[in-house]
Amino acid sequence: MEPMNTELGYPSMLPVSSEGRKGGLALIWATEVVADTQTYSLNHIDANICTQNSPSWRLTGVCGRPEEERKVETWRLIRHLNARGTLPWLCLGNFNEILSSDEKKGGNPKQVTAMLAFQHTLLQCGLVDLGFRGYRFTWRNGQHRATFVEERLDRFVATLEWKNMFPKAIAPPCRVLFRS
Repeated sequence: MEPMNTELGYPSMLPVSSEGRKGGLALIWATEVVADTQTYSLNHIDANICTQNSPSWRLTGVCGRPEEERKVETWRLIRHLNARGTLPWLCLGNFNEILSSDEKKGGNPKQVTAMLAFQHTLLQCGLVDLGFRGYRFTWRNGQHRATFVEERLDRFVATLEWKNMFPKAIAPPCRVLFRS
């Protein structure tokens, strides 16, 4: 992962290794940005961000657990990180969960309790979805016809304080990931 930051033109990077083909995170930043890493794990990178043009704020990248029985660990992590800071907060990544049934196309219906747990975590932490631009689904299973499934798993959520700092912010288009 190391050459990626210089290839993109950013001199600084904090990579977090993956477990085989699953996960893997990196925080890459420009010279004019100070990224003060607070904590990181296989499932997150949490940093305070300072620039000359804006007050300090917080950035957390998340790679949520895909297994249904382990998603509670992701929600616990987000609540724990929320309790650790008071800066305006942007939290982004693959949460591996949808917020509502219209964020899924195909396959069996999603359990309402799973979506409610994600909704409750965001509400508890004061995080609101920034919306998106482009194609609404960010993941597909790579199957065809009757077994084809698409979901919106990747998102940007932020506190109202962060949204007030950056009122025009909206999530950039995400590329669709294929998994089998």
